[in-house]
Amino acid sequence: MIVEVRARNFLSHADTGLELSEGVNVFVGPNGAGKSSVIDAITFALFGVHSRGRNANLVRRGSGWAEVSVTFTAGPDRYTVTRGIDRAGRLTHAELRRLGPDGPRLLAAGERRRVEAEAVSDQVGAILGMGFRELNLASIVRQGELLSILELRPKELKELINRLIGIEDLDRAYALGREVVDGFEERLRRDTGYSVGEIGRLEAELGELRRREAELSGALEGLRRREAELSGRLEGLRRELDAMEPLRAAALEAGRARAELVERVRRLRDESSRRLEELEAILREAPRRLEEASRAEEVRGELESVRAELERIGAELRAASGEAARAEEAESQARSLEADALRRRRRLGELESRIGELERRLAELGSPREPRELEALIAGLEAEVEGLRSEEGGLLRERGNLEELRRTGVCPTCGRSTEGMDVEGRLSALESRIREVEGRLREAREALAGAEEELRRAREAGELRDRLEELRGEAGELRGELEEIGRRLEELRGRAGELGRLRARIAELELRSRELRSRESSLEGELRRISGSAAWLEARGIAGPGDLERLRSEASALRELVGRIPPDPASAPLESLALDPETSAMAARAAELARAASGYDESRYAALKRDVDSASAELAGLVREIGRAEGELESVRRERARREEALRVLGRAKRYLDLFERIRDRVFHRDGELATGLRDWAMEALSDAATEHMRSFGMGISAVQLREGEDLEIVCYGQSGEMSVEQMSGGERVAVALALRFAMARLVGGSRADFVILDEPTANLDAEHRRRLVELVASMGGSAGPLRQIIVITHDREAFEESSVEIPAIFRFSRGPEGSSVERIA
Repeated sequence: MIVEVRARNFLSHADTGLELSEGVNVFVGPNGAGKSSVIDAITFALFGVHSRGRNANLVRRGSGWAEVSVTFTAGPDRYTVTRGIDRAGRLTHAELRRLGPDGPRLLAAGERRRVEAEAVSDQVGAILGMGFRELNLASIVRQGELLSILELRPKELKELINRLIGIEDLDRAYALGREVVDGFEERLRRDTGYSVGEIGRLEAELGELRRREAELSGALEGLRRREAELSGRLEGLRRELDAMEPLRAAALEAGRARAELVERVRRLRDESSRRLEELEAILREAPRRLEEASRAEEVRGELESVRAELERIGAELRAASGEAARAEEAESQARSLEADALRRRRRLGELESRIGELERRLAELGSPREPRELEALIAGLEAEVEGLRSEEGGLLRERGNLEELRRTGVCPTCGRSTEGMDVEGRLSALESRIREVEGRLREAREALAGAEEELRRAREAGELRDRLEELRGEAGELRGELEEIGRRLEELRGRAGELGRLRARIAELELRSRELRSRESSLEGELRRISGSAAWLEARGIAGPGDLERLRSEASALRELVGRIPPDPASAPLESLALDPETSAMAARAAELARAASGYDESRYAALKRDVDSASAELAGLVREIGRAEGELESVRRERARREEALRVLGRAKRYLDLFERIRDRVFHRDGELATGLRDWAMEALSDAATEHMRSFGMGISAVQLREGEDLEIVCYGQSGEMSVEQMSGGERVAVALALRFAMARLVGGSRADFVILDEPTANLDAEHRRRLVELVASMGGSAGPLRQIIVITHDREAFEESSVEIPAIFRFSRGPEGSSVERIA
């Protein structure tokens, strides 16, 4: 039940509070008084939903925010839900509280929460047992929407009944059962690697594994027999190979000794040949270098003389270059000052021309009044224009109302007839007044334009005078600067006259300096060659001609030694390699080792070695193959055992799952036996309640039934039998819709929403049927009826105020300058 509604800055309500009663509550008043806004206040507070488009449309014109609060009961508990928005329609706060003996306790705040149960709308839906759509169809009948229940498609009507009786709870249980099955099958898949539907594939895999196990066992026996045979052969080869090892060691040592001797002979030949070539080259080069080294003192003396002359010429050249640079600087400064003077004379001409233009423009502007005086005049004229425009707008609106009054004959605001009113006379007088105001408005606008133009000229004249003063000062400064530049130019031109003579002397000195530099470079190169020759002779121990004879004797001895060395030492006899004491000792040792290794056959040793290596590799491969076969066999056995266990588990699980699915389809499916029985009960209860209400209207319709065949349909019966809803009169259709709405409200009111709202329910009903409707509504509301509370919104005030039945609460709505106001009159 709705206990209280409070709306602040909401639609037409500035601050409205409604304390509703148990039983029937009637809202009366003209259009636009804010009656239907109460429905939007209730649905917006409960679910954040309304019929006014965007949320911003809910904010009262001229306000920056809006807030609604609804206090309601559900069972023994009382709750308050509050929702606020800003000017743009953005949610500023949403709160749901339970009102208990210890004070209010916050249940939810906000809407877009991470957990849906924390959102206000979700909590309200849980408390009422239905969301906005179900509440809107079963308990809220808006103006013009009463017949919507007759226009539902069969599928929509069936879904509505399902929701009213809580079939969605069965849907959730059905879905939860699917989750349980999926979870169980997922656990089976994790535990066994298979689902129940894969039992056939598992049996096929198990047969293949058993076949593979037998195949691997046979192959493993053959590999083990081959391993034993190969191990015996390898043992015999290794014994024969071990017997040849001592002779092989002696043969290898003899080979190494001869190889070392051959290598020593080759090094001796190479070293002697290189030294011989080196001595021959020295003996060819040394005479020339001895002669070149003897000229060192002569070249050093000439080089010192050349450098002294270069130093003297360099000093004279630097002095002349300094004087020339100063003369060039004076010449450059003179050119720069001439260019600067030219720019300043041009600027002076521009300033004098601009000063003349400004003086002429100042004369053209004349002598306007002071800006402050003109600004005050303009402010007064603007105020006058704004007042006349406002007056003109009011007169035009009044003319529009009178023209509408003349066209319709009915007052658009109060709805009264204009009979006897002099509309034409009032229009004629109003037209004269409009023309007078329009004339005064034109005159005021023309005066305002003139004053604005004069203010513009006054401001321009002030700016021109300031600019003239600035330009005249700048012209005076330029004339003084030009005089100073002239004096400076005369001084610089005198200093620049010596530049030609200085440049000729500098050229003469630079030519002599280049000649001396060239000679200096030549002497330095010759001195470097002399130093190189002296260093070359010193490095080779040659101080004079006596040292050359010593080197010729060394070269002769080396030629004799190189001639005795065999061309190929490796194939030469050992005695031919004894060339000096060292090589003679090495040759004797190599001959002794060769005698100790006689009888060794290297080819036989190599063949045995190859056979041992081949047999070892084959045996190692065989061992690895046996290991792989044993591992594969063990793996196959484990897989066979695992699949056998999985097959046993899946067989039991399939029996349980088949039983569970049969229970789930019969009990929890929305078209199962339980849901079908509940829906049949609900349709029978709705049909009985709707028939009871329909008979109280006395419209000749004896029964209203909900019938489910191929489709779910609404069937009515009258004196002539079955009646089509489409063929009924407007009043009959309204009565059937009301009967169904009341029946649905009774169905859901027993444990959840126990109120219904009717907006203009008496439309299309004659006086007698309106009276019966009032009696029916009064009998249904309150503790004695099936619904605890009924709210009726109507223009038909007399139907309720003049009724013989007692109406607990009647509220009169009206609209004034400050918005809607509400007064309880009963």
